[in-house]
Amino acid sequence: MFKSWTLAISTIVYTVALASAPLGVSLNSPFTLDRKNWVNMDTIRGAQTSAILYSLVETAKANHLRIYDYLELLLTELVQHSDDTCRDFVYDLMPWSDHVREKCCGKKNS
Repeated sequence: MFKSWTLAISTIVYTVALASAPLGVSLNSPFTLDRKNWVNMDTIRGAQTSAILYSLVETAKANHLRIYDYLELLLTELVQHSDDTCRDFVYDLMPWSDHVREKCCGKKNS
């Protein structure tokens, strides 16, 4: 379990770092660097997890969301609903929903 958790956190940190890179780097790097990472995954499930995470980051970028905040919101909300049988809450987690836009869109006030 610890190895999987460490791998997941490392992948998240790496993906967020790529997303914050200059545009020229982030357009080319994910396809080359991430492909190498997927080849070296221990399992097919690990590669699928990386693909899902990459997809979430690219979707957040396409919708002009703060990537870290969006991933944090997703992980927090999914844990809170892990025992639910109704999956209607997922619609509020889509990048175009008002709930997500309110929490993850625009510049963050420091």
